[in-house]
Order: sequence, then C-alpha cells, then structure tokens
Amino acid sequence: MNNIDYPHYPHRDTNEGCGHVYPRPDGVRMRCGGWAGCPSCASDAVDAATEWIAAAIPAGAPDEIKAASELLSGAASTLRRQRNSAMGAVAASVAARESGLSPGARGLFQTVPSTWDRHQ
Repeated sequence: MNNIDYPHYPHRDTNEGCGHVYPRPDGVRMRCGGWAGCPSCASDAVDAATEWIAAAIPAGAPDEIKAASELLSGAASTLRRQRNSAMGAVAASVAARESGLSPGARGLFQTVPSTWDRHQ
C-alpha cells in the first residue's frame, strides 16, 4: 500500500495512522513501530480507517473499501486485546491486594456494594 494506490487514505502524508511505513514527501517515515503494540496508534488507525471508508464509498473504490475495512478490523481487534490485557492486569492487582486482607475484611468488601444498591 502506498500513497499512489490509496490517495484517499487520510494519514498518507503524516506520521499518524496504522503501523505500516508511509513515506512522506519530505522523506520522513512513521515514528511508531506499529499499531499492534501501541494503543494510541491503534486508536488512530481505527479513526483513519473510518475516515478512509467514508471517502472510498462515495468514490466507488471497492479495493480501498476492502483495505480500509481490513485495517479497521485489525485495529479494533488489537484494541480489544490491549483492553483485555489491561483489564487482566487490573484484576490481578486487585486480587493480590485482596489476598492480603483478613477473611472478615474480604467479606466486608463483597457485601458493601450490595448494601449500597439497596439504599439508592
């Protein structure tokens, strides 16, 4: 994929977007190693693919629509994995903290939210 093949790709001349290297006219290449490891870049890729699809549909460019859809699907999948990984780390951290509590304190933390629900 390059600037000539996909002229409507919104980030084609910037240092933003997905993890592929898109050379700019000034010779600079992307700074990020790829959206597979970078939540910010993956989020940019989702936004870029959405804009790209929006531009490709009225232009009637099925190849661009397909490529943008693949980018959108891949970036969204990556964001899901990153979110799940972060949530797993948070859950492990909470479990580690709770394991240091006495059984009575753990029971208190388990019952307090249900008590709050009844008083609202």
